[in-house]
Amino acid sequence: MTLAIFTALLLLASCLGLGGLALKIAGALAMFEPRLRWPLAFAFGYGLLGTLVFLLALAGSATGMPLAVLLLVGLGGLGLLGKPWPVGGAASNRVGAVLALGLVLAGALVLAVGLAPPTDADSLAYHFTRPLRVLQEGRLTFEMVAVEGAIPLLVQMTFFPALAWGGEKGMSLWAALAGAAPAWLLFAYGRRWLSGTGAMALGLALLTTPAMVFGLGSGQVESRAALFVLAGVIMLGELRTRRKIGLALLAGLAFGFFAGAKYYGLFAAALAFLLLLAIDRRPIVLLAFSLAGLAAGVAPYLWNWAETGDPVFPALWLALRLADTDFWNTVHNDYFLRYYYGSERPVVPGLGWLLAYPFMATLHGLAGWESGRTGLGLLPLLLLPFALAGFVRRGPGWTRSPLALAGALAALFYGIWFLFGASQRIRHLVPVLPLALLALWVAAERGSAWLEAWRAPLVAGLGAVLIVQLGGMALYALKPIRYLAGGMDRDAYLAANVAFYAPIPWINNHLGPTDRLLFFERQLAYFLKVPSYYGSTAYQARLDLTPDVPDNHPKRLGQLRDLGITHILMVPSLRDSGLNDPRPRMAKALVEDGCARSVYQTPAVWARSRTLGGDHVFEAEILALDWATCDTSRLGGRLPKPTGTVTNP
Repeated sequence: MTLAIFTALLLLASCLGLGGLALKIAGALAMFEPRLRWPLAFAFGYGLLGTLVFLLALAGSATGMPLAVLLLVGLGGLGLLGKPWPVGGAASNRVGAVLALGLVLAGALVLAVGLAPPTDADSLAYHFTRPLRVLQEGRLTFEMVAVEGAIPLLVQMTFFPALAWGGEKGMSLWAALAGAAPAWLLFAYGRRWLSGTGAMALGLALLTTPAMVFGLGSGQVESRAALFVLAGVIMLGELRTRRKIGLALLAGLAFGFFAGAKYYGLFAAALAFLLLLAIDRRPIVLLAFSLAGLAAGVAPYLWNWAETGDPVFPALWLALRLADTDFWNTVHNDYFLRYYYGSERPVVPGLGWLLAYPFMATLHGLAGWESGRTGLGLLPLLLLPFALAGFVRRGPGWTRSPLALAGALAALFYGIWFLFGASQRIRHLVPVLPLALLALWVAAERGSAWLEAWRAPLVAGLGAVLIVQLGGMALYALKPIRYLAGGMDRDAYLAANVAFYAPIPWINNHLGPTDRLLFFERQLAYFLKVPSYYGSTAYQARLDLTPDVPDNHPKRLGQLRDLGITHILMVPSLRDSGLNDPRPRMAKALVEDGCARSVYQTPAVWARSRTLGGDHVFEAEILALDWATCDTSRLGGRLPKPTGTVTNP
């Protein structure tokens, strides 16, 4: 644990120094007060770390001296920032003291979540698994898997130094600290309009928002991307009055980092460019913003293009009329679009749902929105009527405030995301949540000051929201706290909190480097120490598991052999599996034809909620394949010939 904490602090210092160098080179360091300068430096340093480690990993140089030099350069720039700001009288009254206590408690919960083993499915499938593979293989390799493989990797690469030097605990702790950093930046920027207690409450409200809490103990991109969006908007706000080219460079970097972290960052970058046109149309400013954005964010898209022919694979597969390959083809692309869009967009986008979504997702969310566990909380809805009063009081003059940029970007991003995005999961709005909260909070404070009778209800509502959210955060951290207190060992903790983890120890102990496991539970990828292949039905085409292919079709058997599959993990076991899923149907056909046999079974837990429990127990089963014993009569007496495809991609 000591090494993990040291590594996280080392990366924190290095990011601060890298960001300080960026601010200094851009000529913007002295433009910001110390309390804002430090979190801004972290935001830019974090983005630079991810961008540069991505390039080093791609070149196979992330594990040696270049990475050490990068971090040392960051440490060298730390002295540019000067002394941290004094807290000053923020906690000099009773309310401030209570808020300070709440922040201390929230910080302790962040540490607890960060020091526990990771359990989030997305993180175990790819956010944490990608840096782990870089450590194992010595370089970053391309994964032709839609949604989870061929993606921008800036945030994932920030986890690599922590994993390489601090192990799993170092990586998880570093992820938690980075996930909490937007609250620090929001507090510092909000202090320009709010009192110390108001800014503290705002930062605490963001930190304890359910979607932010969900991202703390995971590698989810959205909470880290909030740093880049807020930093970019701060630079655009300064540009309105200072008109310095360096600010345009920094704004371009920030939105380029977002694009390099997630495809939705392309929306934000385009919107930021449009806002820039309204702020400063000088060609040199527009060029500086654009070049900086390209430098920060274009590399993942060029890599995608080189590997697949599609810079945003597989979104443009049909539009670019790309040729079919073993990895992806037009038929599978059609199936992917039907499956993915059908599961990720529960309602048809339109003007009515555009207006209703924020309310419905908060008060009565559909399952596909995931707003029950990763929502934005009640605070935006609570602030809205008070904020409307504040807008009325201010009149058209509010458009001249830098907060107008924050509100405009948040609203425009939401509109484009909802109407044209591939998913309606509410946590995808987290990158612009700090902007919306800041604009609404300041406007609500002005509105309540104008209508004094509204003041007490607003304060009471804010207090209630903070108490509920902090309580929810404590509940979320309860299992990690119990683990750190010594209640169970790592395997027992993971078996209780990671769906179907139970067979992992047997697999790692009994399979070797010449075996290859086919598995369908993506959250197990991080724990597998043997060669494996993730058999997603929709996201990959090398093993065609779509329902239209017969269970024992020669094509599918040939793909299994070309991939070198020797074992299959089935959860539930074949005895308990239904016949509606092509994966257990394929496995049953293999057993019936003598191509596979059961070699291991064990109970495995699936928790309905890692926080609230509701465990279900299934039997997990390992099948061993043996082509020599296959009954080939139903295949015309022969197995398909090998295609020559590499068996260990």
